[in-house]
Amino acid sequence: SDPLFIYGNKAAQRRFGYSWDEITRLPSRLSAEAPNREERQQFLARVQRLGYEKGYKGVRITKSGQRFI
Repeated sequence: SDPLFIYGNKAAQRRFGYSWDEITRLPSRLSAEAPNREERQQFLARVQRLGYEKGYKGVRITKSGQRFI
């Protein structure tokens, strides 16, 4: 499956550059650049296995293509 964001508070909407309607339909894989998507997938697998993740940091990408941590 291709997980979607189901929630994004105002801070997340501003940071990523998406409206509520856009962010709640966004495939979460698109929040990371293509080379970093495997790292993100490993993060999701750990969350699924353990139920949480502590201290995760990763490069993310905005709607306009800007990178941030």
